Amino acid sequence: MKGADLKRLRERNNWSQLDLANAINAALGRNYGTGSISPWENDKRNIPRDVAAFCDQLLVETNLSGGGADEPPPDDGPRTLDDSAPGHGGPAPPSQPVLLSPSGGTYAKACEELWEIIGAGVGMVGGAVGSDVLMIDGQIIVMDKQALGEAWGRLAETNETFRRFLAGALEGGTWIQVALVTGSTLAKVQQNHTQHSLATRAAMNGHAEGFAGAEHPDAV
Repeated sequence: MKGADLKRLRERNNWSQLDLANAINAALGRNYGTGSISPWENDKRNIPRDVAAFCDQLLVETNLSGGGADEPPPDDGPRTLDDSAPGHGGPAPPSQPVLLSPSGGTYAKACEELWEIIGAGVGMVGGAVGSDVLMIDGQIIVMDKQALGEAWGRLAETNETFRRFLAGALEGGTWIQVALVTGSTLAKVQQNHTQHSLATRAAMNGHAEGFAGAEHPDAV
């Protein structure tokens, strides 16, 4: 996770730097304050690995739920710990997300949803070109989405690059847009291949019939 990612996470949820620090402290048993968050966001200090992993998960959760705010929170001056408590006018800091496990968790859920979109996209291509095989392929992917989600979710737990891809793909409906546009293009490509195959087959059949007629000119 880079500083810009950390800042985007905070702003999408309308959190102050103190809100984010409190969430990290509660989840990881640390004692960070705004003096830590600001240098991280500005890439003046490296984000600790455990903090980056935790915030990666929070960002995926935020994008997965479609929550958060696109505009940064207003600068309302210094805040105390009590400012983030219910009834004090500020957003409560996020609670610790569900712990990841081979049978579930944030990344597994996110990957499951992405595979469901992929399966639906494959089925859409099949429907567009009239291919029963592709439609069944899409159904198979959707049926296996949970197992695929768990497997790819475990990859996200251990691979920072894939976590960043996952967070970006889920942000702002990006993955759905990519799936729809790519599916439409693949449908056109598949249709072109089908038409070319039919045209080639017809030409070959015509050539074969002409050759047979030349071999047997007296054939009725």
